[in-house]
Amino acid sequence: MLADRLKPDLGTRNVFLLTFPPIVLLIFGVFSLRDSTSEEPSKFDRVAVYGGLIGVIVLTGMNAYGAWQLLGGIRSADSGLITLGLVVGTVTSIVYVKNALEFIRPPAR
Repeated sequence: MLADRLKPDLGTRNVFLLTFPPIVLLIFGVFSLRDSTSEEPSKFDRVAVYGGLIGVIVLTGMNAYGAWQLLGGIRSADSGLITLGLVVGTVTSIVYVKNALEFIRPPAR
């Protein structure tokens, strides 16, 4: 919903460049998560996991905006797909934060 609202002012390419990086940060963070008891994570892994947390924060804001728009009565031809994306995005964010916190603060030995 946010991208649809920004496209008339910023253009498709600029909106893509603005809204896609948080997803990329989250993806890199997911791929950098590992069982912290098996080996010491690399510096890249740690940076990627923190970057993923930043991506989650931005995506949560975008999801909140989309939910606010839908609950406020603004309809889109893709309302069902947007609602599915909001649910999947919210669940993914919660699971990622849980796993990222376990990665950052491994259990005491």
